[in-house]
This record gives sequence, structure tokens and C-alpha cells, in this order.
Amino acid sequence: MANLRLWLTAKLEIGRGGQENIRCLEGLRGFAVLLVFLVHYIVLGSAALKGGTWTFELAHGIHNIGHTGVDLFFVLSGFLIYGSLLQKPRRFTTYFARRIERIYPTFLVVLGIYLLLFFGFPEQSKLPGDTPHAILYLVQNLLLLPGIFPLIPIIAVTWSLSYEMFYYLAIPLVISGLRLRLWNSEIRMFFFLILSGGFILYCSIFGGLVRLAMFGAGIVLYELLATRDLRNFPNGAGIFAWLVGMLIILLIPQVQMGIFIVQSNFWSAVRSTVLFIALFLLCLDCFSDRQHFTARLFTYKPIRYFGNISYSYFLIHGLALHAYFWLLYKFIPVGSLSQTGFWIGVPVSFILTVISALVLYLSVERPFSIFPARTRNTSSAQLVDTTPR
Repeated sequence: MANLRLWLTAKLEIGRGGQENIRCLEGLRGFAVLLVFLVHYIVLGSAALKGGTWTFELAHGIHNIGHTGVDLFFVLSGFLIYGSLLQKPRRFTTYFARRIERIYPTFLVVLGIYLLLFFGFPEQSKLPGDTPHAILYLVQNLLLLPGIFPLIPIIAVTWSLSYEMFYYLAIPLVISGLRLRLWNSEIRMFFFLILSGGFILYCSIFGGLVRLAMFGAGIVLYELLATRDLRNFPNGAGIFAWLVGMLIILLIPQVQMGIFIVQSNFWSAVRSTVLFIALFLLCLDCFSDRQHFTARLFTYKPIRYFGNISYSYFLIHGLALHAYFWLLYKFIPVGSLSQTGFWIGVPVSFILTVISALVLYLSVERPFSIFPARTRNTSSAQLVDTTPR
């Protein structure tokens, strides 16, 4: 057992040993994907809940807060990708090839599992009935178009990968096209603050993909950390800001349409403004001083290791949750699950999803994306890719 634990620890430890902000970021990534899990557990388990009960109200609140997990991923991506490109110019083809290598092996495996299940359970298939449209739909998903474009993804969560891919394509063009490396850091920071704020304002009036502004929060975070000593930033202020932000999120008017939360353009922009500030301060608190409570919390090994398998977890946990509820309702009629049973199912299903993610991570993501064969003999400090999933 001890040998197994040591082996697994070695597989899950991929961070850069000397960089505390990266270790903290791994923990933030784990926290983000935990929020995503709670959203999907509540969506799939909602058939067991009755309106007006304390469980229903609490689950509804957790569901709303859980949606901010993806926004946190975007902030972390904004921070890391912008920082890596600003520090060290790279050929676009080399940079983007690495992005493809990082995303696609695990994505293609999970997509293949979905397609096999569609053939086994045709009533659950999202594929159009006629072959030409089915091929077109598959190509759209392979190109990660659902999300940026109004298409339904085969893998529900991959709408966010569409946002990530858009950012991966856009930010190197912005940096090189505007020659940002020649700008003063304060001017760059002011530029991205104005750009993000203007975009949120535009979306509040005309609508749009307002969550793209979260990448801007990560960019501003990088500029602030790169040029200033922030060790005097108040200890715990980020946690406090996050808690206040989540309270505001719960108070924002919204309409529940099936499993989706619908907000007006204005309230969606308010939500993004609140998250821009709250998640920015949470990350700033975490990165500014390794002695801060927030930093110690998110460098705790279990949550860091969970963050390191977060991409595999993100892609596979939906299938594992569907399997859990499918088996559960084989023995318990839908709607007869007690409130206690609902909450017991959270850790049980979570363990199931973690096991499935570990299998995917160890068999696909780690060997083909994190430590691919062409560089497997290089030290982990050189190989590590800290891009948020």
C-alpha cells in the first residue's frame, strides 16, 4: 500500500518545485473543478428533490455558486498563457502546436467514448439522423466550436474549451500586433482593465460572450504580480472577497429554464463584474505571499493533486455521474430518494468520478499531453505545463 501511495504521488506531482504561485494555482484549479462537479451532481440529482425543502434551496444556491468554477479556470488561463507569452516570445506554430497537444489527446478519447455510447444508447445520441449533418456536427465538435458559436456540444462541458481556444488564438496576436512587450507594465495593465470593462459594458447593452472578460482578470493579475511586491496584501482578504462575491451572485435575479440559468444582459454583466473582482482578489491573495492562509489552503497536497488531474476530471466526470445515477435509479425509483440519500450521494459519486479521472489521467493525459514521448526523458521542471484546464 505504501509503495502504491508513493507511486501515485509521483504521478500526481507535476508542479515546479520552486514556484509557490504555481503550486497554489494547482490548488485553485482543483477548487474550480470541485465547483463544476457540484453543479453537475445537483443537475442530475435534482429529480430527487422537492421544491420548498431546505435541501432544494441549499442545492439551488450551491448550483449557482458552482457555475463560477469555469470563470476561475478562465482567470487562471488568462494569467498563465499571457505571462508565458509576454516573458518569452515564441513562434506561433510552436506555441499553438503545444496547445493542441495539451488539449486534444484526452478530449479525443472522451469524445470517442461518447460516440460509442451513442451507438449503444441511441435514445441518448446527440447526433443528427442524416449522415451529412452528423458528419458536419462531429467536425464542429472536433474544432471546438460549440460555445463561441451557438451549437450544442457532444461533451457538455467542452463549451468552455471553445472559449479557451479562442483565447489561445487571440492573445498572441494581441501581444505581437500591438507590440505589448515594448509597453510599460502600468500602461498594459490599464489597457486590459479598460478593454475588459468596456467589453462587459458592451455585453450589458447588446449581449455577448461576457465571460471572456475573465481572461482579462488573469492578465491584470499577472501584470500586478510581475511588477510589485504584494506581501503586504491583507492576509485572508481574497477569501473574504470571494465569500462576498458569492453572496452577491446568489442575490442576482435569474430565471431557471430546465437545467440552465438565464439572466438578462445587464445582470450577466453584473455577475461578470462581481466575479472579475472577487476571483482576481482570491488569486492575488493566494499568489502574493506563501504564508497567507489562502496560499496554505490551496497548496495542500490533496487539492493540488486533484487540480493536476482536473482536465481529465473535467471531461470524464459527467459520464461517471450519469453512470452513478443510472445505477442508483435501477434500485431506487426516481423521486423516492430521501434528502439524506441525496447528500450521501455527493461523496459516493465524487469518489467514483475521481477514480474514472485518475484512470484517464494516467492512461492518456499524462503520457500523451503532460509528458509526451518526445520529451519524456526531460526533467519535470522543464516539461510541466501549468495551463488551467
